[in-house]
Amino acid sequence: GSWKAGRRHGKGKCIFADGTVFSGDWQDDKREGKGECRYANGDVYTGEWRQDAREGHGVCVFADGTKYRGEWVEDKWLQSSADPEFTKVSFGGSSGGGNAKGERSIVVATAGATLKFEILAYDDDENKRLCGGDPFSCYLEGPEGVSWAEVTDRNDGTYELSLTPKMAGDGSLFVMLGDDEVVAASPYSVQVTPGRPCPRKCLVHFPSPSDGDDRTAVAGEQSTFRIETRDAHGNVCTGVQHLPDLEIQITSASCVGGVAHTVAARDDGSLECSYLAEKSGLYRVHITCSSQPECPFRKGNLVVGSSPYSLKVVAGVTGETQAEAEASSGEEVVEDLVAKWESIAQCEYSAIDGKDDGWDSDPEEAQETAQEKYIREHPGVAVVDNLEDMWRVGLYQQEKKAFERKEKEKKLAMLKKRLEERYPSRGSAGTEDPSPGEEEADFEGDGISCLD
Repeated sequence: GSWKAGRRHGKGKCIFADGTVFSGDWQDDKREGKGECRYANGDVYTGEWRQDAREGHGVCVFADGTKYRGEWVEDKWLQSSADPEFTKVSFGGSSGGGNAKGERSIVVATAGATLKFEILAYDDDENKRLCGGDPFSCYLEGPEGVSWAEVTDRNDGTYELSLTPKMAGDGSLFVMLGDDEVVAASPYSVQVTPGRPCPRKCLVHFPSPSDGDDRTAVAGEQSTFRIETRDAHGNVCTGVQHLPDLEIQITSASCVGGVAHTVAARDDGSLECSYLAEKSGLYRVHITCSSQPECPFRKGNLVVGSSPYSLKVVAGVTGETQAEAEASSGEEVVEDLVAKWESIAQCEYSAIDGKDDGWDSDPEEAQETAQEKYIREHPGVAVVDNLEDMWRVGLYQQEKKAFERKEKEKKLAMLKKRLEERYPSRGSAGTEDPSPGEEEADFEGDGISCLD
């Protein structure tokens, strides 16, 4: 290249001993101006130089493919913080649509399952951030209100976010940088679907002939009840979702082998059971299913809803009451013990919590706290609710001691006065002291015994 006074000056190309190659401007035997340098380790820098070091604006493609475009000072880059416009959000395997940046605009999550996604931070020059520390946050606005995601900084320019929604429905996912800057295409539309049906959370509906819900059927007529499938968080399972190995038993003392029935799945996710009871009376409906495959610690069958249920089948005779029909058929009237004890328990609970339904009692709420118990058992102890009044505690204690001392002196003075009135010559010569029994008997009416 060009030389001046024995020094490299102007345009030139230099191959260093380690294999590094520089092509560009030189001044006074140093790289100065603009040029391209291909380092022996595979890095390639194209940009401005000063005093034989990278300084100014330049682009460097590192050996691992990472690209940085921005300002350099003393051979080191100056990277700014993350830029919300160029930062990307990746939802990985979550299903949904996408946008021009390849980011998903609709996210599908499952209630009770953890949704994980990540943030790829870029600065205002579209350089990938190589360190952490950016104030990212994320929250979901949905049917259950606002749920905040957990953000984990990997300290390499990427962040892992995890969120566990519990209620099914549609919501909006906000990814924020700081307090007021939304990231990328945020907010994202989120659709939370119900989880697997949970046997205990399922509801069983027994429609009566009058469209009530008192678990009543008519003998000789086709009857149905419906199992509403719900997941562990109470969400109604939509679509055809079955309970594994569902087993229904409808039995009574007068029906050998049980009542035949059929089960059909409905499009809304519920199951409908049809049955035909030939005789009137009380029946027992027991509904179970096998344990879920993802719960290996739960062995055997699980009961569905509040199973077993008591079912009352009335006679289908026009103008005749159930009791008359049973009497005419010669069958003994069987008392519904389940309904009887349910009514007794409901009355007992209502007497305790004061609620008409009697089933919403919460023993934890009704339980007396340790502080409340102490206050009740020690009514004379001062209770300070405001910390600013703590200095009064010592004063209260002194006043209490003085009051107790005065009460004791008053009581002793009254006792002494009564003794002097009853026995004016007590202790004088020739006077016998009354026996302890007599003295105690004399003072019983006054409420003060000799022991006092």
